[in-house]
Amino acid sequence: PSCAKISYHELRASLLTFLYQDSDEIPSCDPAHLALVSLSGASSDNATFVTGKEWRYFLLATFYFATGGGVVHSSSTRSARSRSSSSSSSSSWTNDDNWLSSQHDPCEWYGVSCANPDTNDITGLSLVQNNLQGSLPSEIGLLSNLETLELSTNTFDGTLPTEIGDLANLRTLDLERCSLDGRIPSEIGRLTNLAELWLSRNSFRGTFPPEVTQCTELRSLLAPELPNIEGPFPAGLARLSKLQELSLVALSLDRGPFPTSLFSLTSLEKVNLSFLQLTGGIPTEIGSLVRLSKSSRGLLSRLVSSRARGDHSRFLF
Repeated sequence: PSCAKISYHELRASLLTFLYQDSDEIPSCDPAHLALVSLSGASSDNATFVTGKEWRYFLLATFYFATGGGVVHSSSTRSARSRSSSSSSSSSWTNDDNWLSSQHDPCEWYGVSCANPDTNDITGLSLVQNNLQGSLPSEIGLLSNLETLELSTNTFDGTLPTEIGDLANLRTLDLERCSLDGRIPSEIGRLTNLAELWLSRNSFRGTFPPEVTQCTELRSLLAPELPNIEGPFPAGLARLSKLQELSLVALSLDRGPFPTSLFSLTSLEKVNLSFLQLTGGIPTEIGSLVRLSKSSRGLLSRLVSSRARGDHSRFLF
């Protein structure tokens, strides 16, 4: 269906009416003063300051509508504030409690977390298995204080936007079982605070981006069951000196020797590289991985047995 166009000034006026129906004065010195201007492409010369509450509402509302959130229906004769309490929405989401409600700060919306009660900066968005659909909007990269993004077990269309690399404070990125396709953005390498990266069971294509090894704070890298990921074994894993958990099961990587770069990762506790086409013997340096769990060592024993039978691709750890 076609969508009517709306100008930046109409959009801003609507937000102000919705959020400040009962207020005679509007703050004009919020740090996010140029946010809507940057989105609209308007000139900063005639920009109008916007408030942090408007900005949070705008970004989350954009995410809501992009991922299957519905259009709010209510009587136009009621005030903007009273409408929120009696509105009904047509949404695919399993739970969208308080979303788009002007009577609740965005920090009180389901799945939204804010660390500082004074600034209400959004630090977490957790909507696991919530029947999100549609596509991830590029505006998600503007949630600059986000530390946790957990969206696993939802059904998205399209790709992971490159703007994900703008979330400089992100520590956890959980996108398992999200039906995402396209390439894994190399921009993930800019997430230098990232500790957990979970990408399993998506339809990503292309090579595994070597830029991921620039995320030197990584403790957990789980990217198994990505059968369309091809090319060489990820280079530079030795940079991930804090890595404790690694899984790259069943990727369609090139046939090649055992990745000796793993031997410098002495913090590794859990490793699974099953069903990769790795060739050659197991170097004796593998003994340097002294923190491997019992289950990982059990898989290693199975590898030794499979090697003895001449099966060089079934198991590694």
